[in-house]
Amino acid sequence: MSAPHDQLDAATRAAGRWPARGEIWLILAYALTAAFVTWQALHLGHIDNFLIFRWSFFHLSEGVNLYAPYPKLYFSLYQYGPSFGLLIAPFALPPVWLGLVLFNSVNITVFYIAVRRLLPGRLGLVALVLLYFEVLRTAQNAQNNALLAGLMILGFLWLERDRLGRAAAAIALGASFKIFPLAAAALALPHRRRMRFGLFLAAALAALLLAPLLLTSASTLLQQYRWWGEAEQGFGARRLDSVMALFALVVPGTWPNWPVQAAGTALVLLPFLLRRADWGDPIFRRGMLYSVLVYVVLFNHQAESPTFIIAMTGVVAWYLTVERRWYHHAVMAASWVLVSLFSEILSGDALNACCRPWHYKTIPILLAWLVMQWELLAPRRPGGALPGRAGDAPAP
Repeated sequence: MSAPHDQLDAATRAAGRWPARGEIWLILAYALTAAFVTWQALHLGHIDNFLIFRWSFFHLSEGVNLYAPYPKLYFSLYQYGPSFGLLIAPFALPPVWLGLVLFNSVNITVFYIAVRRLLPGRLGLVALVLLYFEVLRTAQNAQNNALLAGLMILGFLWLERDRLGRAAAAIALGASFKIFPLAAAALALPHRRRMRFGLFLAAALAALLLAPLLLTSASTLLQQYRWWGEAEQGFGARRLDSVMALFALVVPGTWPNWPVQAAGTALVLLPFLLRRADWGDPIFRRGMLYSVLVYVVLFNHQAESPTFIIAMTGVVAWYLTVERRWYHHAVMAASWVLVSLFSEILSGDALNACCRPWHYKTIPILLAWLVMQWELLAPRRPGGALPGRAGDAPAP
């Protein structure tokens, strides 16, 4: 996998040693966003999510149930793994305002760097402009979805560069927060040293799972994992903005999410099975990255509006690197308008009246994902290119 690396290095050198004027303005906009949303959240008192994260460190240290309600401290429930309670320490120990601005800054910075490395040159700048509303939304909610998207992308890029330890650490770190980033491990299937990567990933996951022992005892940590399992079972029947929620509009009633999720998992992995001859094609591997980024949102029964930054990153990167036809433009326009723009220009009451009952964000993302899967599964053209794939797309 050395040729793609040379292409990326050449593209990076061609972009110049210092950021161009357009990128300087974009960096400034992203930096100001971290500062503005922190001020906005503190001014309006919308910091419940960050308080949940912050208090997880102190609850872990005290050995109390991370997943119990604490209405005097915050309103929602903690849903992350115990490791997150340790990793949030650098943002929990400073004053709330400083911890929040640092938390938002780290999330936005990791996402920005990941997208720029995935799409060097002009394409990356265009992608970051198209994704700005998503970054703004996840930061306004003090969520770490931008960080999770960045970690999944960086894990893929490090796999492409044969840096297996870094790739395993990035994916394991994301999975220690929420389970779904572990899906990025499937991107190692085409790698010739996939078994070694699996060992690195297992070691990284084990280290992160045991890391809270720095703050708590082994018996208490084991109990925290039991409580986490019970909490996940309690949330297992939820269907927020997901494919399962769309199906529930047609087939109402009580039925488990897992059959739909299993079908989605089989479909996302199907190109790896049927197109094994394309494993050596860097454009095919990039296509699988985009598909996985969308899949982890579509089939996540707890996907909320801020989570869609992950799916939109996959859709935008796919759109910018395909040989575009009319349906690519249509799907991209629908995705950006419905997912990114509507939430900014329509009030909450308007969205509740016209859109949210129909899970409006899920529909264009699902259409985009189905087109992606068709392009990954369709037979090659006589010239050898994958349908819908541009032969000169930047490769990691």
